[in-house]
Amino acid sequence: MNKMGFTYVEPASYISEEMKEILFEEDYKRIREFVSKYPWTFAKTYAEFAPHEYYVKDELDEHGQAEFVWFVEYIRDNGFDCKFAGKEHTYFELDGHYYWTMGEPIEETIILNRCDKDNYVIQGKSMVFNKS
Repeated sequence: MNKMGFTYVEPASYISEEMKEILFEEDYKRIREFVSKYPWTFAKTYAEFAPHEYYVKDELDEHGQAEFVWFVEYIRDNGFDCKFAGKEHTYFELDGHYYWTMGEPIEETIILNRCDKDNYVIQGKSMVFNKS
């Protein structure tokens, strides 16, 4: 359920990709600007079994930190729940990437992750690293 009290239904189940792009065009534009403005850090520790990149909120400038919070809220309101390694997170998909946080309250969230969609497969409600 989002902040407005509505239960989220995964858009892919009833809205085409083209329609989602039209409906959410301004949001997607804002997200694209944010995720392309700052360099991502590769998570070396997870390279072999869960390759991904991340932002650390405190390493961003003031505007970046504000956008970080906005995007985390956006993910939580518009994403889909899926498990990885037995832990459920809310993911958001855009432009070949999945974005997620570790699920702490917004004010405690300091890490934003993203991974290449092509490296993972969703099986039911679980995401699995597609090591190929």
